[in-house]
Amino acid sequence: MSESIVIITSTRLDADALAEAYCVLGKTYVHRDLPGGPRLVVEIGETAAFMDITDDISNDFEPEELEIILDRLTDPHFAAIHTRTLEAFNAMVEHLPAGDDTLIDNDHDMIAPLPEVRRMIRDGVVWHPSFER
Repeated sequence: MSESIVIITSTRLDADALAEAYCVLGKTYVHRDLPGGPRLVVEIGETAAFMDITDDISNDFEPEELEIILDRLTDPHFAAIHTRTLEAFNAMVEHLPAGDDTLIDNDHDMIAPLPEVRRMIRDGVVWHPSFER
């Protein structure tokens, strides 16, 4: 079963720049002709991660979550990452070419700044509850 996280940035993510940044993880593909926006596919070992770059998912947030986001970013842009392993999420977050104002939503009541999530990853913290043991 695939899990997801949402990346929230102050500028729209560029699919080509992401593909270039993520090529260190494995093969990357950009599918551009999708109705909601481009989809980046990254092969990471035995699994894959899919990143949908679309502001359409902003409607999926609860009002109190949007308030948290808008307190930090006045014009937020969104991308969703879907994958099956915490290791794949960790790799995608660690190599994400985005600024320190970027937010990560783990889809389980956590919206945290990118540097904080990277710190959790380096400290071995399971920051996505679907992968708690």
